[in-house]
Amino acid sequence: MNISCEHCGKTLKIPDEKVPRGKAFSVPCPSCKKKISVSPEAAASGRKAAVPRSAGAVEAGDTDNENNGQPAGNPELDFLAEGTRTAIICEHDPRLRAISRKAAESMGFVVVESASPRESLKQIRYHAFHLVVINELFGTRDPEMNHVMNYLAQLPMATRRRIFVCAVTERFRSGDKMQAFNRSVNVLINLEDMNDFGKILNQAILDNENFYRTYLEEFKRLKGL
Repeated sequence: MNISCEHCGKTLKIPDEKVPRGKAFSVPCPSCKKKISVSPEAAASGRKAAVPRSAGAVEAGDTDNENNGQPAGNPELDFLAEGTRTAIICEHDPRLRAISRKAAESMGFVVVESASPRESLKQIRYHAFHLVVINELFGTRDPEMNHVMNYLAQLPMATRRRIFVCAVTERFRSGDKMQAFNRSVNVLINLEDMNDFGKILNQAILDNENFYRTYLEEFKRLKGL
């Protein structure tokens, strides 16, 4: 369902499964931050419309019946403007997490942080992140048993190519392409190089985009995306 902000004109694309059918609801505009209200009739039909929010309106994406009424995924990511790039940081260390977040945000990513492998997997299954920054020891003492990295490694190739995975490591040197290939990630960044994290990550993403540009353009054309 597509809706337009009556305040700034921004168009948002809301996943159909997140629209509460037959109920008025409102969402925050990611551009001007004001509320966008949608009437029950528009919610039921899926067409564009905006009305003042009623007392019985609910926030789209507030709950998920399959999760016993608990929030599904991250509500911050449900109503982003089309084309917005998103990132998830899987890191226990507050200092490293802050460095990773600052670097990703400086590149224009909307960033969320995860506190545990279980939460990370839930988020990644629910939302198609463009960037995943993860410490090899996130939630484990054995980097080979990192459940999040192992999950990403077994994704279908067409899905995996759309995700840039950056692994923070103390075992390998930054930019080691052979070890990155062995770990099924796009780039490795050594802990000793965290002061240059943003520079290394930005260059690695640019190199990856240049490498896959022709392939992705042809893939989108064939799939009609």
